[in-house]
Amino acid sequence: MNKKKVAYNTFLHLLLIVGFATSNPILIGAFILLSLITILKNFVEYQKTYSNVKYIAYIYMFCVLFSLFNFLRNDFITFHVILVLIYFFIAIQFSSQKLVYYYSFKYSFIILQIFVIGYAINFGFGSFPVIVPFDLLIESSSANGITSYAVFLQINYSILKYHFEKKIAYKTVLLTCIIALMGYGRGSILSSFLILFISLFAYLISRNKFNFLFYITVIILLGTYLLNYYFDSIFYFIKANTKLTAGLVDSARKLILLEYLNLMDGFGLLFGVGYENSIVESKFNGNPHNSFIRAHHIFGLPYLLFVIFYPIKVFFKNRNKTTVFFNIGLLLVLFFRAFSEPIIFPTLLDIYILTTIIIIDNKK
Repeated sequence: MNKKKVAYNTFLHLLLIVGFATSNPILIGAFILLSLITILKNFVEYQKTYSNVKYIAYIYMFCVLFSLFNFLRNDFITFHVILVLIYFFIAIQFSSQKLVYYYSFKYSFIILQIFVIGYAINFGFGSFPVIVPFDLLIESSSANGITSYAVFLQINYSILKYHFEKKIAYKTVLLTCIIALMGYGRGSILSSFLILFISLFAYLISRNKFNFLFYITVIILLGTYLLNYYFDSIFYFIKANTKLTAGLVDSARKLILLEYLNLMDGFGLLFGVGYENSIVESKFNGNPHNSFIRAHHIFGLPYLLFVIFYPIKVFFKNRNKTTVFFNIGLLLVLFFRAFSEPIIFPTLLDIYILTTIIIIDNKK
């Protein structure tokens, strides 16, 4: 494996993630430009990978171009169409050099984890949770955004590590749990601990049946003991340091979903619905706080079905039940997080989920 390529791609990943998190057009533009140059320089490998996914590429392009019927409703549709097609071709480029992609993504993710945790420790927790360190890390992003990105990147890395090494990414999963707790957000905390639970369960069921039953029994007994003797302390910690006791249903997000569904008719179901005369436009500046609503709003039903069912179809191809459980479990956690935050469909981060799915879809 070429170390220079890994270093260069690590730089590209950092450009992508930091540019997306900060909404910096210079960093985003630099990433897209360098990625397109990379496609041209590695055109032979790119063509080989594209030939393996061309039928999926045709379906994807149809689903995206289908949204051009919405141009009269929203003149930004064409802009989004161009961007997501570029994202897809960059994903094919990343997937054409599988190990380079895996290791460069791994290094960039770990660098960002260390930086974020180091920043929080340096900032201090004297006023936590009144003042959350991540709220001040990026001017245009809240702590909720930072933790959501961490969860998304962790899911992507966990799937990649299991695919390439048949190992669980315990260290980074624990760091993601710490980042989520530091961010003081319900969705990210629950998502990070679901990732930990799925990772642990996948490891246990991959052992022999006796070891599986033994460890499950130990975990149940230990959990029962801790809850029985330390319930008050655990509940107080959760209440004081997270928002989990407030419940998982956010009233504003629930209202957004209900209003969007109420605006939908037969034509709107197929082509997407506008935000006019809804709470999304009047109170949230056009932000639906839901990746699936935004995907449907911009691209319509075909694109929404593609981004949901293509990964599911790819993951169920594997004959190993443990692998299917692990991948589908993490995908559902990603969908859960995306249901309350517009982190994907469409954003720059789509490149990662597309690249990973293309790699697994073309496993040899």
